[in-house]
Parts: sequence; C-alpha cells; structure tokens
Amino acid sequence: MQDVIVFDEAKNIILKAPRGRLEVDIPNQQMNLHLYDAKGLTGGNPLFVGEPILPIKLSPLEKNNQRPKISDMTFLQLRDELRDLERRMNISEPLSKLSAEQLQVKRDESRKRRKDLTSVVRVQIHQQVSFSFACFGFTLVAFRWVSACIGEKPISELPWR
Repeated sequence: MQDVIVFDEAKNIILKAPRGRLEVDIPNQQMNLHLYDAKGLTGGNPLFVGEPILPIKLSPLEKNNQRPKISDMTFLQLRDELRDLERRMNISEPLSKLSAEQLQVKRDESRKRRKDLTSVVRVQIHQQVSFSFACFGFTLVAFRWVSACIGEKPISELPWR
C-alpha cells in the first residue's frame, strides 16, 4: 500500500506513512497494519512514530445475534416477533396511584402505541398470507384453463372465444 493515512478516533491520532502492508492474522481474528516511516499528529502536536504495527480487531458477527429484517422473516418468525412485541408492550409501571382519568389516558396511549408498533409486523404477515392465497388462486385458474385446452371442453367453450 502507498500513501497510507490512519485516523484513530479513540486516541485522536492521525498517522501518515508513505507505504504500508496489511497482514491478516486469522487465529487471533485481527489484521495487522505495518506502516513504514510513519509520522503523525496527536492533538495537533507532531509525532514521529517510526514503523508501528497497528492491530485491527475483526469482531465476527454472531449468527444468533443477527436478526433478519421484517421483510425477510418467515411467517413463524413474524408471528414470534408479534408476540414478543405484544409481550413487551404489556410490561408497564404500577398504575395504582393514578386517578380514573389518568388511567383512561394511559390506556388509550398504550393501545395507540401497541397498534403503531405492531402494524409493521401485522402488515408483513398479511402480505405473506395474501401472496400465498393469490398464488393458490392463480394456480387453480391456470389449471382450469389448461384442462380446457387439452380437451376437457371443446375450443368453442373456452373463455376467450
């Protein structure tokens, strides 16, 4: 690599080197950046570094922590997501100290919030179900037309005649 510039936001350091080399260290799950003749600035003050080796940690994404987007979820995942959202919405603070009017306002706010939060998941569930039924319906229609075309009915009785 040539004309390498590295900015470390945590340490507020800028390093510049005319050349560098990147080495992958798979067992340690990191990359090592070798800089040659590096110079830098820290807090605006010049800094001569020399030939540092900068380790860059590679944090692998755990598959268990990756949640798919709502549009990529299966029907069962969407159903679980909806149940989880509703369960979290039912957890609330104690309401015993509130008056009847405050309870009514709180209940209305809770219903509106629940409807707003779950509507995205509900719409996706409805899209998946309606798409499945549409496919099934079109298959039945196509089957009927094909069966008419192969001889169950005379051509004169086909729908497009």
